[in-house]
Amino acid sequence: MLTVIVPTLNEEKVIGRCLRNLKEQRGIAEILVVDGESGDATRKIAEQHGVRVVKSERGIARQLQTGAAAAKGDVLLFLHADCRFAPGAISQFEAILKEGSIHWGAFKQRYDRYGAATGALAAINNTAAQLRRQYRGEQGIFVTKKALGKIGGVPDAVVFEDRKLCRALKQTGLKSALLPIAIISSARRFRHGNDFRTVWRLVWGRVRRGVGVSGYKLKKEYPAVR
Repeated sequence: MLTVIVPTLNEEKVIGRCLRNLKEQRGIAEILVVDGESGDATRKIAEQHGVRVVKSERGIARQLQTGAAAAKGDVLLFLHADCRFAPGAISQFEAILKEGSIHWGAFKQRYDRYGAATGALAAINNTAAQLRRQYRGEQGIFVTKKALGKIGGVPDAVVFEDRKLCRALKQTGLKSALLPIAIISSARRFRHGNDFRTVWRLVWGRVRRGVGVSGYKLKKEYPAVR
């Protein structure tokens, strides 16, 4: 049974499209929108689409924790509100899961606007995922409840919660995979300046976090783009 968990904060511009896309997919038993104190119409739009809306303390890690605790499914898919799948993608995903050997992982990423910069960032993310099992939130991280239980749930994190979650899951020794099923991520972060500068800032931010720069400091420098 698959539960899709969508953490939101002021996502009224994209949440409707995300939920329509999910409802068109076969194989999803439950959709949870976990809202972190949005000040816009996000919750109202989600409710209009007939999905379950759960209130949470703000912060993606906290929202994922809340969603995981509320989910009924034995497989959880954490999905950003500005991401979507091609028709039939979830059916393919379920067929792979039924083999029983994969406990966590993500999807091959591409952006909804192709360009040199977006292509480069998708290639970087997919390569890191393939070689190091380091998946990004915008690649749609999935995990079985069994695997999540082994690490005590989604770890607390101020920023880069995806990185911390993957590090913990790798230590379980359970098999993961970057699935050859495309997830389509929004290129909206590239609409506010030089595209390659955006790529550099994102990559450099992860490098700095890896060498110990405070998550609180990085959060101030990397505000959410909506």
